[in-house]
Amino acid sequence: MKTRLNYLQLLIMLISSITFIHCSTASHTSRGSLSEAMEKASDEHEGDRAIETEADVYDQYLEDEYNDFQETRNFANNEERKNEIKHTPNPPSPPQHFDPEEDKEYNTGYLGLKIGSGLLNSGDYTGIQNVNLYIAGHINKKTLLKIYLEYAWSPVSHTNQYAYSIKNSVRIISAGIEVKAYTTPPHTFMGLNMFLGVSFKNFMYWKYKNPIIIEETINGGYIDRDRITWDILSGNELYIGIGVNIAQFYDVNLGGYISPGLIFWDADTFHDFDNDVFKTFLYIKFGLVIEFKLHDFF
Repeated sequence: MKTRLNYLQLLIMLISSITFIHCSTASHTSRGSLSEAMEKASDEHEGDRAIETEADVYDQYLEDEYNDFQETRNFANNEERKNEIKHTPNPPSPPQHFDPEEDKEYNTGYLGLKIGSGLLNSGDYTGIQNVNLYIAGHINKKTLLKIYLEYAWSPVSHTNQYAYSIKNSVRIISAGIEVKAYTTPPHTFMGLNMFLGVSFKNFMYWKYKNPIIIEETINGGYIDRDRITWDILSGNELYIGIGVNIAQFYDVNLGGYISPGLIFWDADTFHDFDNDVFKTFLYIKFGLVIEFKLHDFF
């Protein structure tokens, strides 16, 4: 029974389709004979290949309906576009303080080199020389943050009571941060800046002229024997300073600085000697700065 119903439904659908096709074609006005069309399409045909015929009333009706539909759709599309334009939010305007050159300046990093000399508060050393390498970036328009690594050395004076114990000079390696603030627009001729710095850690290294032998005993018994030829004393540093810009080029700045500071030494050396020799260093340094711009660094 089910199969018969399925066949019956299929037959009805087929008949309906044929009827629809027949009705849609039968209502049209004839456009001429097929033979005429064939002859017009023939390679041997000479002249115009057009076939003139009267427009079908149904075709005209469909054309009018199509034109009305197109007009309605175009109107709807135009109204939709108007609504989109009307309701589209305006893009946010850039902040008034935005300056492309200033923004570019903020993205610029700096690789710098400070070379200087200085004086210590003790006559036991003949000054102090230093080389400082740093990298810096902007915190804001007039402030830079630096991370630095410095190497310094201070020759021992012949008047120093330890001049016969320490070979040549003491050497200091330090790493820290520095904040530099401009009091004038950055990188202007003879522009001034002030800075404050603090070291993460300072390490002062020296060599002994003659090795030291350490013999460790417990209750008079021999335990170990250690030969020491060098030692290290750590400390912390705090300094301030004033700088000046001397010359500016596209990628290079040249300046100078003067900087007083303090180095506080720890109570023990690396080899566990109590520090009763090196007191707090009070110094003043001065020198030159050469700075290279690193464009689009940040």
